[in-house]
Amino acid sequence: DFYKAIIAHFEKMKGVKTIAPADINLCFFTNSINDAINYLKEKSIVEFKLSYKVDKKRWWMFEGR
Repeated sequence: DFYKAIIAHFEKMKGVKTIAPADINLCFFTNSINDAINYLKEKSIVEFKLSYKVDKKRWWMFEGR
């Protein structure tokens, strides 16, 4: 409901060919925080095979030893 106007605008842009039809699939609209988090994880961490890593402390950044 909240995103109806922006989705309609994207459809209008698609109709006048200022964006490609596939461009609409680049957007993900949701009202669910969990859905948003899962989408971001899937499209970043999983897709690019990323992992969490704790960096070593840097003495020259005054982070301790």
